[in-house]
Order: sequence, then C-alpha cells, then structure tokens
Amino acid sequence: MKFASLILAIVITAVAAYFTISQTEKFQALQDLRINTNNTIVIVSANIDTALKEIKVEEGNRETALGERAVAQSSVTNLKDENGSIENQVVGLDTKLATQDTQLGELKQVVEGVKQELAQVNLEVTLSTLNDDFKTLTTSIEGKQGKDKGLDESIAKDEKKLADKRAEIDRYNGRIQARDLRIAQNEIEARVTAVNHDWGFLVIGAGSNSGFMPDTRLLIKREGRLIGTVKPSAIELTQTIADIDFSSLSPGVRFQPGDEVIIAKPAPN
Repeated sequence: MKFASLILAIVITAVAAYFTISQTEKFQALQDLRINTNNTIVIVSANIDTALKEIKVEEGNRETALGERAVAQSSVTNLKDENGSIENQVVGLDTKLATQDTQLGELKQVVEGVKQELAQVNLEVTLSTLNDDFKTLTTSIEGKQGKDKGLDESIAKDEKKLADKRAEIDRYNGRIQARDLRIAQNEIEARVTAVNHDWGFLVIGAGSNSGFMPDTRLLIKREGRLIGTVKPSAIELTQTIADIDFSSLSPGVRFQPGDEVIIAKPAPN
C-alpha cells in the first residue's frame, strides 16, 4: 500500500512538473509574441507619423503652387491686356506714318511745280524783277525743304517708336510663353506602367519631355493618398525608370501599375 502511494505521488509530481513546464513555455511564447507585436506597432506608428508629416508638407506645397498659379494667371491676363494696348498704339503709329507719307508726297509735288515755274520764267522781265522772283522762289523752296526734313525726322522717330513697340510685344509674348510652360510643368501627372519590387524599380509613362530630370524626386499616389517615393535612374524622352525608396513604403504596401506619379517640388513661377 505504501509502495502504491509512493508510485502515485511520483506520477502526480511528474504530471505537475510537465504541466508547469508546458505552461512556462506557452507563457514565454506569448511574452515573445507580445514584445514582437509591440515592436511592430512602434514601427508602424513611426511610419504613419512620417507619412502624415509628408502628406502635410505636400498639401502645403500644393496650396503654395495653387496660389502661385493664380498669381501667374492674373499676370498672364494683365500681360495680354497690355499687349492689346500696345498693338492699338502700333496701329495708330502705322496710320500716322501713312498720313505723313501722303503729306511728303504732296510736298514733293509742290517742289516739282516750283522747279517747273523756274524753268518757265519770262525772259523779258527785268533783272531786278527776276532777282526778286528768284529770291521768293528760293525762299519758298527752302521752306518746303525744311518741312520735308522735319517730316523725315518725324517719320524716323515714329519708325523707331514702332520698332520699339514691336520689340516690346515680342518680349511680352516670350514672357507669356515661358510662364505658360512653367505653369504646365507644375501640372505634370504621369502613371506607373510596370513594377518590379524584387529588383527595386518601376517604369513611369513620362520622361524628359514632361520635365523629369535625374535629380527630380517623384511622389507615388493612389486614390489621392501618398504611398511612397521614387528617384529616376534612367530618363528617356517618353518614359522613366526609377528606383523604389522602400523606406518610404508603409508595411504591406506595394506599388502597382496605374498609380499616380507627380513631381515632389513643382517648378517656380
């Protein structure tokens, strides 16, 4: 009987020890799982905070770009209005030049008439009368020539003004075209056409003709939400190969064809 009790006690002790060890191992496993979960939560929270900060920065950049675009559009409107005013002035100068050309032609006709009168002077008049008539005609011719010279100088000045106005119009048109180009670059949007996460790159359906450059930082968005960034490694005319910045991706997020691509810093206006 005592031997049976001893055996029973040993069995109970062994069973208790087994369950104790088993529970200890389960507790340790749960403890490790909890620590790993907490670490994962910390990393995810840090990534979320970083993404929120970048979103806030990009929203600020977008608001700034919209404001600059509004100012640029207002400037373009003002330049077009001023351009119209200058064109009206040019038309007025053309009309004035045409009038002066007509007056110059009339004066030349008068001079020719005077020359013909001199050729037909009556030879029977006295020397004194002829001398007086000659002086009168000479004075008249000199007066006409003075008017011609004044007209020539006025025409030259008006032609210079016209050339200056036309040059000013060309400068305004150049400024408008350059401003329109900068505004267009701020609105560049492209799409991801192919992705290879294993090799860490993706292909974008836009290239140097869209303003992409080697130092351009590109943002990848999906449904209006920032999901990561990439950096161009090879730029062609109509497509770009870019390296994926895996540190910018949230856990579980992967780029895919169709994602939106925009320039991180729009061109200044």
